[in-house]
Amino acid sequence: LPFVMKMAGVALGSFFLLLGSVTCVWTINLMFEISEKYHIFNYAALCDKAGGKVLRYLLEGCVIGTCLGGIIVYQIMCTELLNSFLVEIGCDDDTMNSTVAKTLHTIITALVLLYPLSVQRDMSSLSVA
Repeated sequence: LPFVMKMAGVALGSFFLLLGSVTCVWTINLMFEISEKYHIFNYAALCDKAGGKVLRYLLEGCVIGTCLGGIIVYQIMCTELLNSFLVEIGCDDDTMNSTVAKTLHTIITALVLLYPLSVQRDMSSLSVA
């Protein structure tokens, strides 16, 4: 969002933000009306009714892509936080920013933090954190 505002300017960026908001509200209302009309209350069945298997598979692909994007962003964020922490406690900045160090940090965050979270069957244990 900040990149769009920077590239488009305040006026055009605000217009894009407003256009996206109006489109989002319109789409949600349209989906609500259709789901009430056909008594379908989940996205997959709604897409199957509206566009057949092709639209349903497209929706499932978009959901998988969104989840993968979130996982990648979380991985990058955790790795960058680890790099910043190591620099703050006195590690050499040039060493921490090398490709080898960043690769090792990525592997460490994946094995120590992300893997244990991803193999849990029940996330209720995280509610007390």
